[in-house]
Amino acid sequence: MTVDFNELERKLAENKVYNAWQYVQSLCETLGYMEVSYEMLGKVYEHRKDTIQLVNKEIFNEAVEHGRSSFCESDLKRTDLNIGGYELDDCVFLRKTAMEFFHYGRMSMDVLFQIVNAALLGDDELEVEDKGLLGKLLRKLNSKSEFATLLQLMDNNKNDDRFQYLMAFDNYMKHIKTILITVKNSILLGNTNTFEINSFSYGGVSYPTENALSKIEEIRNYLFPCDLYFKWQNSCATIYSIVFLLYFINSGFIVIFPSSHLAIFPFITFTS
Repeated sequence: MTVDFNELERKLAENKVYNAWQYVQSLCETLGYMEVSYEMLGKVYEHRKDTIQLVNKEIFNEAVEHGRSSFCESDLKRTDLNIGGYELDDCVFLRKTAMEFFHYGRMSMDVLFQIVNAALLGDDELEVEDKGLLGKLLRKLNSKSEFATLLQLMDNNKNDDRFQYLMAFDNYMKHIKTILITVKNSILLGNTNTFEINSFSYGGVSYPTENALSKIEEIRNYLFPCDLYFKWQNSCATIYSIVFLLYFINSGFIVIFPSSHLAIFPFITFTS
């Protein structure tokens, strides 16, 4: 699925909810940053493992050829990154980028609700800085029967375990402390390859230790369905945003997603 964003912007203006456009742009931007974090984490961790494997091989070959070998601090630093001339410990990069991934994901969900708020409620939209926005938004939508399907989608999303983990992770970092992320790989001895998000508790719920890349991929796939993409400037948006946008674009015409009624939106096309 692709979307003509020029047409979408025009439709928002025609329906006098153009204020929502800024949130559409923000959603695409934050999800784009989240995707960059996701891609970098996978590539940098693979680089780390490959480099350590190469160091091990070189030390072993030297021992075989000369009867002895040496290992020093410079070997440990071979996994470090050079970014524009700045030498950066790759472990620091992995921890930093993992935290950024979750924060961008959280920001994207917040912006999603602002899209619904601005586009559906129009002049009655809730204050952008309202900390209780989601709950109040759900109550407002609940008062209008025509939004029953959308309300169910939003409610399901709010109760999804992946959504709960994303919110808890980001809130814990903002209000309590950083969540420890362990990066540890064996050199010469052992077979340790650890990149983990440590356990933490938030809001009375305990979250266990997770394989970092697996958990990050799970959250990424939750926000980026593999079969449907909402594209703009090389970014994608979650399937929920597509549903939300379909609800308000055509002057309140309600669409049960997916359906053949999508043909009424000429700026949306399906691709194989």
